[in-house]
Amino acid sequence: MCASSCSNAPRCARRATADRLFSALKQQRVPKSDITAFAARQLQRVIGPAFVVFWGPLVQLDDAKQADLAALKRRLSDDVLRRANFANGRGVFERTCAPCHTLYGAGGKIGPDLTGSNRANLDYILTEIINPSEVIQEGYHLVTITTRDGRTLAGNVVGEDERQVTLRMVGQDTTVARADIQAREKSNVSMMPEGLLKTLSNDEVRDLIAYLRTTRQVQ
Repeated sequence: MCASSCSNAPRCARRATADRLFSALKQQRVPKSDITAFAARQLQRVIGPAFVVFWGPLVQLDDAKQADLAALKRRLSDDVLRRANFANGRGVFERTCAPCHTLYGAGGKIGPDLTGSNRANLDYILTEIINPSEVIQEGYHLVTITTRDGRTLAGNVVGEDERQVTLRMVGQDTTVARADIQAREKSNVSMMPEGLLKTLSNDEVRDLIAYLRTTRQVQ
């Protein structure tokens, strides 16, 4: 999940604004890294095949994930979310999400900063969590490097030049000389694990989702 030039979903759903954003993407005036999976799906629906040719195929929710999404939406009604414990939701976020994601200026940088994303939209939040590999924004692909001395390092590439590559891993950045790299592989699977919500209790899911939809930090 992340902030995007199309974080306000209706902008991507309107033909005129979707066309302008698509043009900006093709001209590289807006980087792909600014486009979330949710926004990409909206653009695909509005623009059609031309967007898929430019962007590449989008992995749709399979039947099991569609069922999970529908069940969660039924369970997380407005009435249920109003009863959430936001402080507990912050605690769940800090335990499960903050090592990789920043929110309100605090957290990790392995994944996108969530502060400016379309978090008020329940569909957006749930789909991003349920199907994290659908669209992996540029700069957040998992890259695995095997060195000539047998080490295996995995993280996001945050810098590279003709001499070295810098990987951002949880809690640290590691720089590897290009001469020491034996193999390098870029994964199409998100670093964010699937099934995150299934590891939480019903109350924890409610509280986490409610916290993610806040517009300011809670104590």
